[in-house]
Amino acid sequence: NAEYHLAFFSTWTDPEDNDRNVRWSRNAWQEMKKFSTGATYLNFPGFGEEKEDLVRSSYGPNYERLTRLKAEYDPDNLFRVNQNIKPATSRYVGI
Repeated sequence: NAEYHLAFFSTWTDPEDNDRNVRWSRNAWQEMKKFSTGATYLNFPGFGEEKEDLVRSSYGPNYERLTRLKAEYDPDNLFRVNQNIKPATSRYVGI
């Protein structure tokens, strides 16, 4: 239901600028969250530092249902690349 998609593509060439530019990117993203629905488009996940929390928050109330579907159709977690939804099953062994 969001009307816009916002992505930050922060790039630079001098490694000396790493800390300053990463800090700017994180601060800018934090400032824009007040205009956000809270969802994330997982093709642009940023640094992915949030790990499973990123995936959970992106799918919101559908996440638990998706883990059950994953357990039914992919119980061994074969399709686990990128932002993974772990199957809701004891068969998952943390591949």
